[in-house]
Amino acid sequence: RRRGYRALSDGMVALATGDAAIASRLARRADALLKQPPATQVLSAQAAEAGGDGGAARRHYEVLMEAPETAFIGVRGLLRQALEAGESTEALRLARRAYALRPSDEWVLNRLFELQVGAAAWNAADATLAEALRRKAVPQADGYRQRAAVLVERGRAAETEDDPTAAMGFMREANDLDPGLAPAAVAYARYLAEDGKTRRATRVLEQAWSTAPHPDIAAAYGTTGANGDPMQRVKNLERLLSLRSDEPEGHVALGEAALAARLWGEARNHLEQAAGAAPTARVCRLMAELEEAEHGDKEVAASWLAKAAAAPADPGWVCGDCGAVAGGWGAKCGNCGAFARMKWQAPPRVAALPPADEALMALPAAASD
Repeated sequence: RRRGYRALSDGMVALATGDAAIASRLARRADALLKQPPATQVLSAQAAEAGGDGGAARRHYEVLMEAPETAFIGVRGLLRQALEAGESTEALRLARRAYALRPSDEWVLNRLFELQVGAAAWNAADATLAEALRRKAVPQADGYRQRAAVLVERGRAAETEDDPTAAMGFMREANDLDPGLAPAAVAYARYLAEDGKTRRATRVLEQAWSTAPHPDIAAAYGTTGANGDPMQRVKNLERLLSLRSDEPEGHVALGEAALAARLWGEARNHLEQAAGAAPTARVCRLMAELEEAEHGDKEVAASWLAKAAAAPADPGWVCGDCGAVAGGWGAKCGNCGAFARMKWQAPPRVAALPPADEALMALPAAASD
């Protein structure tokens, strides 16, 4: 027994120092001397894994999974292998089993949530994240932001299933957790307005605008209670702009509304304030529309459209991980799959390529024979 435990101890030391071959040999020796498979299977599995023998490691983890006292070690080892191999379906199955064994384990909660998000299993992901928050396995601020994103997806799913009551509940909860999340605020306000609660809908949009201005919030605010009246839309947006008078998005929205109401002077005033020294493509296009609508000046309008082609891009939903720009908000980035990382901001600018002749001159000269 003493020799067996010495072999087991030395094997752990060898594994810690990165000598997988010696660790594996010592694990076999400890197993032969101790006749206690659970005690030595862990070392054998980890040694096999460190030595690159995934098949042997899997067999050891499967043995560990059969014994109640080592079941969690076995499941966790197999789950880690499945994650590394990109086997998401198998990983999700194992994560559920690991959670059943250790529901308070922080690593398991985080892996299970990530896999549920990857599978778009929003109901299950919401339950897991709520549990992680309860157990403080995730920072509260991050957890609230992430749960708001999950709830928006649950709301959208409820809309698809034609369950407006459930959809409104999810959007309300998402808005409570993250008042600046535009998709949640706009959807919740829409449901409130449809239910005749116009005043409450405007308060929701005003809070969202004050937290994180967004053109969708302005558009929703402009139409709330307007009943298609262009002048009422202008009045609504004047009230919204007063909350943050220096916000360019507010001037753009009000300029566009004034343009639709044929209030040329007001439209020009707000679009010029939004333009500043570097007007975005959207502002340039609106200026072109104003010049043609007010003066019928197609030449000046064309010059604004030319500026739009070279102007800085308008803000968009940009992934904070990979920098991809999405056409609309989603809980997951469509490019890299990152969760709750979409931010409304100016997209990264790509440096202009040099002319073809300059690029050729920059190439190293070919070596002569």
